Amino acid sequence: MPDVLLHFLTSGVAGLGWLGMLVVLLVFTQLTIFSVTLYLHRSRAHRGVDFHPALNHFFRF
Repeated sequence: MPDVLLHFLTSGVAGLGWLGMLVVLLVFTQLTIFSVTLYLHRSRAHRGVDFHPALNHFFRF
């Protein structure tokens, strides 16, 4: 069992390895920052930006 756990921790679910997991982490972090900045701050707080209803639904999700 420890070998399986070690392999999972070093390879991840998709088997990308540590460099691939780092890239995925950075991409998801940037998407989160853009979502918070554009949707929650600009659109919801200041009403400065209007998004398409489908995009609004995606951001709410």
